[in-house]
Amino acid sequence: MSRKRMSTHSNRGEKPDPPWIAILVAIIGLMGIFSALPPDSWFRQSFFPTATPPPTTTPTPPPTTVTSQGSTVLFEDDFESGMSTWQTADKQWGLQTETSGNTLLCVNSVDTHTYASAGSTTWADYALVVDVIMRRYSNDGFGGLMIVHITDVAPHSWYEYTFITGGAYLVKGFLESNSQPRFESLDSTYQKLEIGRRYTVRIEVRRPGIKVFQERTLTAMYSDPSYVERGAIRLGASPGSEVCFDNVKVIALPAQTTPVPPTATTSQAPTILFEDNFEKSASQWKTEGDGDWELRKEAGNTLYCISSKGGHNYSYAGSDNWMDYALQVDMIMRRYGTNGYGGLMSMHIAYNPTRFYEYTFSDQGAVLTRYVLDLDPQSKTYQLQSYSLGLTKETATLGQRHAIRIEVRRSGIRALQDGRLVMQVSDPFYVAQGGIRLGGTPDSQVCFDNVKVIALSD
Repeated sequence: MSRKRMSTHSNRGEKPDPPWIAILVAIIGLMGIFSALPPDSWFRQSFFPTATPPPTTTPTPPPTTVTSQGSTVLFEDDFESGMSTWQTADKQWGLQTETSGNTLLCVNSVDTHTYASAGSTTWADYALVVDVIMRRYSNDGFGGLMIVHITDVAPHSWYEYTFITGGAYLVKGFLESNSQPRFESLDSTYQKLEIGRRYTVRIEVRRPGIKVFQERTLTAMYSDPSYVERGAIRLGASPGSEVCFDNVKVIALPAQTTPVPPTATTSQAPTILFEDNFEKSASQWKTEGDGDWELRKEAGNTLYCISSKGGHNYSYAGSDNWMDYALQVDMIMRRYGTNGYGGLMSMHIAYNPTRFYEYTFSDQGAVLTRYVLDLDPQSKTYQLQSYSLGLTKETATLGQRHAIRIEVRRSGIRALQDGRLVMQVSDPFYVAQGGIRLGGTPDSQVCFDNVKVIALSD
């Protein structure tokens, strides 16, 4: 493969995310968007206005559900008739008229987060579609935000999408009684909103997760194992920012079903995309890392082995255009390394941005992870984010040959070890295509043989 491979694990000398943690948790503290959070008494008043005296104007109930072109519209507001359907906790919100005659709902936040709320706390599985116009980012680079599925019962939880000068990021928020809010970082994007330009942003929230689109381009996604079932909507602004909203629409989404993956066998002859038993050479592979890859003769077979040193080591093969395939490998673990981790296999390695699946063995079992190289909301730099999809307690015995088969297709991902199904998961944010790689974690030793990539039908 002529493309130079990016080292996707340059920061992974330490143990990867513990497999029992399904999401990357980032507590946003005294930095960034929440650096200006006042005491929680303010938060209760501004974020949950129902805990404070009602505003001077009583919000009008959401309009009756209507149907438009086959979609059920739960709520719609272009602000031409005012802002009576919205509830705010301060006077920073108001209506502005563009030169074109359109009416916008705008807020010029001074030194606090501010919000406008609408809708019903019983809403579930919907898309929030809003036109957003950023007028000014704060000195820290933070701007407007959109909130969906905010619960009205303690402990409160919600999903929040915040715009920053370098892009945007998706978090999950929590608020318990008499405490400051905490946040889990879910995903991020480098797709940013330019000052003064109108963008259409769509947030789809339904089990098992959430997707965000800017100008019809998918910019953030996350599958949440502790999904927030329902809740109303909010628009908002970070301290020191100014933003306008228009054409707000909430559209009901049908429930998303999880298809059952087809069986691994087929009556037709399988299509072999790639095959290597290393008897001649390892010329089809491109290596990366500080370890030593070598061909080793054992019991008449030639094995492809890696003795990793201080970092991760990889060997790449295949095509960026491969889709929906099974990776079959014979693996022999010789030594588990740092923190008990060993050999690994990566599938569907995609670029721009970098995304892939990785199946990693440890002395406690194995974990399947989706990795994404994306914008970190705190440092505003690109970092490798990990999202655990599944785990198994089925271990690889040292010195024993194990037949591993990982099936990756849109309907689901399955892992089989020695013919036994050990893991089966679905990923609504499927990485559609890409090549393969074999590898070893720091200080581990592992050998591979009889690699085969078989095309699958979905």
